[in-house]
Amino acid sequence: MPAARFRYVQSRLQARHGRRPSDSDWRLLENTEDLGGYLQAARQTCFEGWIHHLAADADAHQVESAFRQDWVAYCREVGHWLPDDWVPAVEWVATIVYLPMIVHLAREEPAWRWMRDDDVLAEFAVQDPVVRRQALGLSDFRSLAVAIAEGAEPLATWLDIWLDRSPAGAERERLAALASELVRHLAPSAAAGETTPAQRRIPLQQALNRLFRRWSGSVGAVFCHLGLIALDVERLRAGLILRALLPRAAGRPQWA
Repeated sequence: MPAARFRYVQSRLQARHGRRPSDSDWRLLENTEDLGGYLQAARQTCFEGWIHHLAADADAHQVESAFRQDWVAYCREVGHWLPDDWVPAVEWVATIVYLPMIVHLAREEPAWRWMRDDDVLAEFAVQDPVVRRQALGLSDFRSLAVAIAEGAEPLATWLDIWLDRSPAGAERERLAALASELVRHLAPSAAAGETTPAQRRIPLQQALNRLFRRWSGSVGAVFCHLGLIALDVERLRAGLILRALLPRAAGRPQWA
């Protein structure tokens, strides 16, 4: 990438990175008991753009749908900063929010009713397994769905497709290192012991922050940024979903 182009990209990344929520922002949010208050508090942070369209009485499905749409839009925005040959890799990152559902459908589990209301999932959310396989086979998820149906590990398969969509060269070597970090921290492991998935996000966040600094001035930093934003949004989403499903604070778990 031309140096002048990447100076522009890096300046955008640094600005977004600097606006990420602080520990005090998270404490304020997680000490807020009800959904309406949580939304109001979140609007005072960098998350305003992610939740401005959510009402205080939003249900879990509405929250989930909004976050899927906003994540895809965010990835698309970041993709516009990069040269065209990197766009397919960024577009694939946008699909991570659909990975659990594609796994569910590719394994021929029953389609859930809410899937028929999702613009991306609706064409696959049919009960007939033949029709579903045909629809998946004509979609951008075809190679992922086939591999999962054959027993492949979903996250590793998704990452392999991401790497295949990335241009060859030194940047791709960085992305392969990033993929290894993601598998190490996110893949299910018996060694995880008593830690929760949320607690296992903490070392991943630390690793992404370290790589973001190390890879400053490279496309690798773009994907580290997207990973960090995904972790922030995952945590925000958890706070909203928990308050939508469990309006009473007593006994309600926290994200971390």
